[in-house]
Amino acid sequence: WFNKGIRYSPRSQNLYENITGICALSNRKADAFRMQLKLDSLQPGIPNFLMTANFYFLDKKWKDAESWTLKVLAIDPKNLFGLMGMAAIHTQQRQFGEAALYLSKASKVDARHSDILFLNAIHLVMQNSPQLAKAVLNELLPVYPGPEVKEVLERFFPE
Repeated sequence: WFNKGIRYSPRSQNLYENITGICALSNRKADAFRMQLKLDSLQPGIPNFLMTANFYFLDKKWKDAESWTLKVLAIDPKNLFGLMGMAAIHTQQRQFGEAALYLSKASKVDARHSDILFLNAIHLVMQNSPQLAKAVLNELLPVYPGPEVKEVLERFFPE
């Protein structure tokens, strides 16, 4: 959810963005982290903070991911990707009350956003509400871009 909030234009990419991307793609995680943090110091702002949060999220460093996501929400409390990121962070840690709070805030920004509905379904699966989760996933199946909804349905609700 973090990297969906990042809209880089090839024209606006600078040397650090390019090097960060190359390091990430070539599995040089330590270098990518270092370059991303340098980029944050040179160009502080929502897109870079979301990317840093995403790096930490993928590395399961929940507190660091949360810290960078909260920087986004300090700038824009209604940032959809920041709110969904916080919900994802708390869901991964099985902190369902906190996750529900951020999902609720994200729903107030865009109640029909497919990523919010998908994250809500994941949240329901992890909370042992399978029938509700299955209903949300089946509703999403025809409209959600990508294979994720089908994969979750096949994994948790095999026919």
